[in-house]
Amino acid sequence: MRILLTENIHEIAKQKLTEEGYKVDLITHAPSEEEYIKLLKNYDVLGIRSKSDLNENILKSNSHLMAVGAFCIGTNQVNLKSSSRLGIPVFNNGIARPFMCVSKNQLRTYAAKTKLKWIEDKSNSNTKFERNAMRLLFLKNLQLRYPNYLR
Repeated sequence: MRILLTENIHEIAKQKLTEEGYKVDLITHAPSEEEYIKLLKNYDVLGIRSKSDLNENILKSNSHLMAVGAFCIGTNQVNLKSSSRLGIPVFNNGIARPFMCVSKNQLRTYAAKTKLKWIEDKSNSNTKFERNAMRLLFLKNLQLRYPNYLR
């Protein structure tokens, strides 16, 4: 997995990620839209700081991205509507909801691609839990009646 860290993110981040086996490049500036579109073709994950502006064009041109990490306050540097629609998780400061915009099928595909063993939690099918009742009953019926509601 290749990771691009921009805007002079601290060298320790690169060191830690490299120690975990990732290929990491670090650049000192916030690329322009044109530069991001070209650069990101070669990366799976992007780390940014506050000067970046990840607009819809950049994200659409690089919908293969697996994640964007904001090493700054907030995530207003990322067009969250576009990233969500494209299935690109965005996280900030260790707080992540990385799978909110990723389907179970996408997760299974990723697990197969990276040779991870898929484990299905049996409690996920039990509707006594509120989260499952919503997902299995309410959302399933909503999707049947309005097939494009998630788009």
